[in-house]
Amino acid sequence: MDQSMQFTLTTAPVQSLLVQLLMEHTSTGNKEETGKKRQEYVSTVQQPDSTSNSNFMKRIEPTVHDVILPPRKGYNYLLWTTNDVLLFLKEFLEKPMVDKIADYEICGSDLWHFFLDEVTSEEWRRHARISHGILLKIRMTLGNIHNILYRL
Repeated sequence: MDQSMQFTLTTAPVQSLLVQLLMEHTSTGNKEETGKKRQEYVSTVQQPDSTSNSNFMKRIEPTVHDVILPPRKGYNYLLWTTNDVLLFLKEFLEKPMVDKIADYEICGSDLWHFFLDEVTSEEWRRHARISHGILLKIRMTLGNIHNILYRL
C-alpha cells in the first residue's frame, strides 16, 4: 500500500471506512479480496479505546440480565475469533440470521463497531438489511458483556 492510500485510510472517519468496506464486500464476491479489504479496515480502527471513541467506556443500556458467552471463552469479546462470534450469536438468534451475519466475517475486535457503537452499527444495520429488533437484541446481549468486562 502506498503512503497516500495509508494516510487516507488512517484519517478517514470510522463510519466512512465501514460503509466503504461493506460496499466492497457486497460488490466483489471475491473472498480473498474481501478479506484483504476487511483487514485494512480492521487495522485502521483496531480495538476501540477511550482516546479514539469517547463513547466506548460508556455503559450500554438497556441490556439483558443473562450472560451469554461462546463456549470456553471469557468476557473479553475483543479477543473472540469469527467462529466465537458465530457461536455467541447462535445462542440467541435464529440460524438464517446467524448465517446472514456470518457473511461479514465479524471477529471480536469488530463487535464494537458493528453492534455497540450507535452510529456505525446503524449504518451497518441498514446496509445489511437487518431489523432494528435484531440489532437491539445483539446490542443488549453484547452490551451486558461489555458492561461486565469494563466494570461499567
